[in-house]
Amino acid sequence: MKNDVKAGWPIYLAAINMRVPIIIIGPLLPILKVEFGLSTYAQSLLTSIPVICFSLMALMMHRINRLGDTNRVLTISVVILFASLLLRTLTGLSGLFIFSILVGISIAILNFMLPVWVKENSQAGSGYITGIYAAIMGTCGSLAVAGAVPLAELSSFTWRLSMLPAIVVAGLVATIWLNRFRGQRVHAARSQERSIFFHPLLRNPSAWAIALYFGCQSMMFYATATWVPTILLTKGFTLSEAGVGLATATFIGSIVGIFIPHFATSRSDLRPSLLAISALNIASFTALALDSGPRAIIWLILGNIGLFISFPISLLLCVLKSSTAEQTKSLSIMSQSLGYFMAALAPPMLGIIFDITLNWNVSFFFIVFLSIVQGITGFFAGKSGKIVTSA
Repeated sequence: MKNDVKAGWPIYLAAINMRVPIIIIGPLLPILKVEFGLSTYAQSLLTSIPVICFSLMALMMHRINRLGDTNRVLTISVVILFASLLLRTLTGLSGLFIFSILVGISIAILNFMLPVWVKENSQAGSGYITGIYAAIMGTCGSLAVAGAVPLAELSSFTWRLSMLPAIVVAGLVATIWLNRFRGQRVHAARSQERSIFFHPLLRNPSAWAIALYFGCQSMMFYATATWVPTILLTKGFTLSEAGVGLATATFIGSIVGIFIPHFATSRSDLRPSLLAISALNIASFTALALDSGPRAIIWLILGNIGLFISFPISLLLCVLKSSTAEQTKSLSIMSQSLGYFMAALAPPMLGIIFDITLNWNVSFFFIVFLSIVQGITGFFAGKSGKIVTSA
């Protein structure tokens, strides 16, 4: 077990920048709005672009797999991520949007391939490895959110300085992956991948339940990551306080999320755990919508605990419910393509609800509704047994 956990270090490195480039935009939106004159719709679009890429890339994954084995594909992805992060900060408003697309493409490939890497490289330690790399994503994201506004206020480089740590880390990670996996033999394309994904899983109710569970979790995460800093401004917080509050909640949630996936792997029936997580989300986001002042951070922390538990579990469902690495890949592609398509809709939907009602509290009840739907899908996704498909 311990050796399996240690063996996961390459994907722990890759996980460092899998959330930072996206959620760091949230606390910087007020600054970007002033500098570029962005509308509410443009702000929502900027945060949604990478998530849209996550969904659309599913259609290309069978071709991307032809580049080689899992390690080779992941190496290419971390290199593209570094280059696109660098160029996003140097090319003005157009580059901010264009290279956000490449950021989304590279992270999408990492999203799809990391569960496959876990399936190929570890069985006994899959729960801990999934929990650790999900926690790294959340912890690094929380640090980035906490430091985004203070860094932006340090100099005339504003939001560009906030992006610098992510660029430096991405460069180091790309260098390490290139050195470690350079020269690996390119495997032949796998002829079954396309048929596994595009036919049997699409007819399987359990696969759809897993995909919808992932989608609800993703919608809640990206909606809150985008708008919580802005919403906290209406509840008596400054922009810096809102960023620190969100970072604190993200950090606590990600730490708790390390251990839950391993706990989940010891149980064949995950339904009680998934229902409990949804109940926590319903209660905490209802309280956050209705309350204000310092107590809002307490509700935000509880809500993030729910989100950061459900995220690694939604990834782990692809591992636990599949029989082979190829089926893991197919289920991961299916769940993440649908899930991230749903997630891309969430920030604009919250923005539209606010534009109609002029009340962020009303918008937040949309998150409560998603928590209820998440509980329903979790009831079907978490039942015991593997997904059985026929060709």
